[in-house]
Amino acid sequence: MYLIHSFLMRSVLVWVIYGMIPDSGGIVRRLSDYGSETGNEKSIFWSFITVLAIGLWFGLLTVLSVLWKDRLDVYFLKFSQWGEEIMLGRKGLF
Repeated sequence: MYLIHSFLMRSVLVWVIYGMIPDSGGIVRRLSDYGSETGNEKSIFWSFITVLAIGLWFGLLTVLSVLWKDRLDVYFLKFSQWGEEIMLGRKGLF
């Protein structure tokens, strides 16, 4: 989870919150909202949609983390054990 959360947060989550959800005065404020007099009221509907998007993002993060653990960790473990054997002199590089 640690390895992929930052990438997903900076790509998928930002794209959904700032790209799909309109400037609505919801719980996520844009830089353009701070200088204007309009848009200071909170939109309950878009706040709910934002919370739902964050919840779905956590679900995606969890699914991808489990897939990473089940499918990729085996290969990374073998690679690190191979590197350890070389560093300890138990095995040659080639």
